[in-house]
Amino acid sequence: MKSVATPQRSHADRVLATNVQVTATLAEKTITMGDALNLVPGSVLRFSQRCDASLRIDVSGKAIASGKAVKVGDRLGVQID
Repeated sequence: MKSVATPQRSHADRVLATNVQVTATLAEKTITMGDALNLVPGSVLRFSQRCDASLRIDVSGKAIASGKAVKVGDRLGVQID
């Protein structure tokens, strides 16, 4: 019986096809547990970053770029700097 060779994806192709988590972080803040428990609808958290500050782009928890928030149709997008 003759075996039929099936094309195998290279290691690089498999790595490039791997799904990764992408996160865009606008701002971060540390608050007390008491303040967190007091958050209710309508509460406002104030951050030190300006509203036009760059967002940090992380891939699998590692910062790789920065960008700015943009509107894409009726969705949020990030344009890489």
